[in-house]
Amino acid sequence: MTEKIQYIKRHTKGWRAIYVRSRAEKKAQEALTARGIECFLPIQRKLRQWSDRKKVVEMPAINGYLFVNPKTLQERQLIPTINHVVAYVRFQGKDAIIPDKQIQLVKKILHQTDIPATLEIGDLPKGKNIMVKEGPFAGEKATVVETKGKKRVVVQVEQVNFLLTLEINSQIMEYQEL
Repeated sequence: MTEKIQYIKRHTKGWRAIYVRSRAEKKAQEALTARGIECFLPIQRKLRQWSDRKKVVEMPAINGYLFVNPKTLQERQLIPTINHVVAYVRFQGKDAIIPDKQIQLVKKILHQTDIPATLEIGDLPKGKNIMVKEGPFAGEKATVVETKGKKRVVVQVEQVNFLLTLEINSQIMEYQEL
């Protein structure tokens, strides 16, 4: 019995990334929420142009992915059976667990209305570790992947395998080497 309790403690806590069907992120979020499962779909607003008009639309920041925080083993087992959910994102045969701090960081960045942010999936090259003193990343540890000019900074959020591309005024940021 104690093995089962230890298994539940080890495998049910923490945010996980899940794959969802193409263009079904919002439907999967609705289905999970309807079953009482805590989930997070990073949404960003983008200006889209058609031949006759321009419109700001809300789109998933990470196509094909959703983040879930199952509270029980039953919730964890239920998630892959829900409509529009494909599977858990796994690394080395185990669910990819994403620390709450990283989910909060993504939420903070995407809620900064004056800073356009995009998330791109890709291989993350190693770079310089920094601590940002001001701006939306204040107090956060990040790795600079690339700087483009004076305003564009590309930083890596650890363990999520996403590149966060931010256009930030360089005057509001100060870097401190770790």
